[in-house]
Amino acid sequence: MKRREFLKIAGMSIAATTLAGCEFPTFQQSQTKPNIIVITCDDMGYADIGCHGCKDIPTPNIDSIAKKGVRFTNGYVSASVCSPSRAGIMTGRYQQRFGYEYNPGPEPHGIQDHVGLPLHEITLANITASAGYVTGAVGKWHLGAAPHFHPLKRGFDEFFGSQHSGHPYFGKHWMKSNFLMRGTTPVDEKEHLTDVLTREAIAFIEHHHDEPFFLYLAYCAPHTPLQVPQRYQNSFKHITKPVRHDYAGLIAAMDDGIGNVLAQLRTYGIEENTLVFFLNDNGGPGKRYGPRNSPLKAGKGSFFEGGIRVPFIVKWPLRLLAGVTYDHPVISLDILPTVAAVAGAKIPQDRKIDGVNLIPYLTGQTKEPPHKILFWRMGDDYAVRQGNWKLVNTGPHTELFDLADDIAETRNLAAEQPNVVKKLTKAHEAWNTQMIDPLWLPFVREPKPKKDYENAIHQDAGHYIQSGKTYTMTVKAKSLVGTGNRIILYCWCGFWDIRKTLITSADFSLTSIMEEKSISFDSDNYTGRRLIFGYKVTGPSPSNKVIVDRNIRLTYTERQPDPN
Repeated sequence: MKRREFLKIAGMSIAATTLAGCEFPTFQQSQTKPNIIVITCDDMGYADIGCHGCKDIPTPNIDSIAKKGVRFTNGYVSASVCSPSRAGIMTGRYQQRFGYEYNPGPEPHGIQDHVGLPLHEITLANITASAGYVTGAVGKWHLGAAPHFHPLKRGFDEFFGSQHSGHPYFGKHWMKSNFLMRGTTPVDEKEHLTDVLTREAIAFIEHHHDEPFFLYLAYCAPHTPLQVPQRYQNSFKHITKPVRHDYAGLIAAMDDGIGNVLAQLRTYGIEENTLVFFLNDNGGPGKRYGPRNSPLKAGKGSFFEGGIRVPFIVKWPLRLLAGVTYDHPVISLDILPTVAAVAGAKIPQDRKIDGVNLIPYLTGQTKEPPHKILFWRMGDDYAVRQGNWKLVNTGPHTELFDLADDIAETRNLAAEQPNVVKKLTKAHEAWNTQMIDPLWLPFVREPKPKKDYENAIHQDAGHYIQSGKTYTMTVKAKSLVGTGNRIILYCWCGFWDIRKTLITSADFSLTSIMEEKSISFDSDNYTGRRLIFGYKVTGPSPSNKVIVDRNIRLTYTERQPDPN
């Protein structure tokens, strides 16, 4: 569906039936093996797609998957951060069974030989390849950056993307080990990364449409940096908050890309017999970065619902009813056994697979919930869900919620229901005995001496720098002792809130007259980074002899093209 077509029907809800009372087609193994596509996005908010009630960002193509398939209202991932969650998706196993508890972290920590998906683990690619599928991975890998963890050594026939964590949408990553590659060959791309990944996914389908294929399409969007394609810069004028505005552009680019991938299936007449999963890797990181998780509590990194309950949809037109919602809890670990079943592949018998084949549940052949209980763990924190009861333990705090009546987890019932707390705690302890210790500990960045501008009085602009703009910072100040005192203005930015880069600074002398002092910079070299600005007063008596108006003014205008 084109975005303009969506806007024509904005406000109309997708009619969705529940499983109760539905007549499902009888599932039989198709004589023609279905193609399989697993699409993941990165750090999207729970409330940021149309079929979850989003009003300000249209997502017609993601919504079309729900309209033609099954939307899980209680869809979970097995971790609240990127990399462990992907380990669960790729193996169908609680990642704590093989020590994958934390993100790998940046180099050099994240490129060590033991930091990645253990080589004895069997992946979705291994499973589908064993059933005669051609396999391809496009996008963010984030399951180990050392050479032996490369997707081509984990069952995939083809790979395009970044082996490390996320990658800028334009330009190069600050880590030298994190670069785009085709296979193992580094490539330099000029297009927006979301468009590049869509292009590669479409090409994979074109090359393999006449044979069974498995495609793992892992978008980096809408993870920061908020580098928006130019064509979406003016698409969301109704969104006045700059961060949300830019975030919307990343969602739009991804949604349009997914639409183009689905259109490629229709081009070759294979959409009906293609199983498509769509899900987010973890909850959105919070409004500061653009996403909204409402009505859920908290977000990425948390075991409250906002960190682990995600948009999770599946469609397979040949076998599954359209427009269905499924309310029993499911988890991303279910993808591997489901894929294995429809591909005709054998599940390994030498290890515990924690996910289940969802097809019998989605076709009505099995009426029971897929899972009696679900678990999460990261360090000392853990959560358990059984039925509608949800136990969350964060250090000394134990909280119990009834999700049937309190999806937002606002009422702690631990004191009122001590027997339930005891039961779920014992279940966690029993489960925990089956897990192993983490293979590596979370990365902790060593503090570095602050640079001059970091010691300045500063303010986070709450804004990600947009392309094609000229930014100006203006401060009013005066000296009470005449001349001699000075003010230095700074603008700097953070890259993923990790690396700080000074953009510009200027040193001004102060007089007894309150005057405006300004500095400006062009945005293109810093697009998508978080803007911070500040000032520092110097001179013979700066501490109480200078008055600075704390209302620092930040403005930005469209940069005029160079007449030459």
